[in-house]
Amino acid sequence: MGFQVLRSVIQAPLAKRSFLCKSCPSGLRVLYNNILLSSRSYSTKGSAFTLIKKLRQETNAPIFLIKEAVEETNGQSFFEAKSVLSEKMKARGQRLAQQLQGRVAKQGWICTAILPDAQAACMLELNCESDFVAQNPKIQRLALSSASSILHSLNRVNADSTEQRNVSTDLDSLKKIILHSDKDSSSNLGNTLFDAFSNATSTTGERIELSRAIVFQRTKPQHQLGRYTHGTDVRVHSSLGRVGCLVSLSNAQKAGLADDIAREFVAQDPESIDDFLHNTSVYDNSKTMKDLLGSANVVDWVRWERGQAQ
Repeated sequence: MGFQVLRSVIQAPLAKRSFLCKSCPSGLRVLYNNILLSSRSYSTKGSAFTLIKKLRQETNAPIFLIKEAVEETNGQSFFEAKSVLSEKMKARGQRLAQQLQGRVAKQGWICTAILPDAQAACMLELNCESDFVAQNPKIQRLALSSASSILHSLNRVNADSTEQRNVSTDLDSLKKIILHSDKDSSSNLGNTLFDAFSNATSTTGERIELSRAIVFQRTKPQHQLGRYTHGTDVRVHSSLGRVGCLVSLSNAQKAGLADDIAREFVAQDPESIDDFLHNTSVYDNSKTMKDLLGSANVVDWVRWERGQAQ
């Protein structure tokens, strides 16, 4: 009964509250005063709550870190709070990465990317601990933007160079590359890949890492690069999969032939190029791979499966 009276006090117009409050028991009057003070406090901190909400939506950072960043900047500036939050996320991610170092991370994605002019193509493997985290759209976008950033950061070889592929085994150097193409996560723009992966670890609480990466570069005009990934849900980007392949062909007369050959490599998983050439096509059993290639030759190829690098 007393709480019904209190409800009527709170819902009543301000002019009638003092009169109605006198009919409340003393304990409920104290509760009413606390509610009133709390509402006043909330109204004075409205901008801080708005700031916390905006930072959460944009960064997906843990709430406790966002609150710390807002408090340290007195809730006055979104950009200052975001800068402080970014540093906190990096520090937390690096601490977690050290703590999770021994954990197995074999889930994740094989990701491919190719330049619009097809002068270079990249394949990398991003690993995490669980399929649940791998299905997170932010992790998928991180894989895609990492491949694109690596691809754009590398200098193209000269047309007369004999080097056909650049095997990027120095992961420490790759992690210093600036992430420039994460359209859906502006909080990562301008960060290095290392920072972006630290942020992902901080957000998910799982070990997120770049396990390996490779780049093929077209060194001669008659060369053609192709890529293919396989093993994803239709809702996932076509450049992500459990298996991936990069292919370089010479003397390819048909547009898109390198992509078709990459798809055959993924399906067949041959032990050698000789075995591959004598195999029947998985997608056209009336032809061998030699028939499909025609005058083209396989200059180089690499096929990866998720988790093999661990």
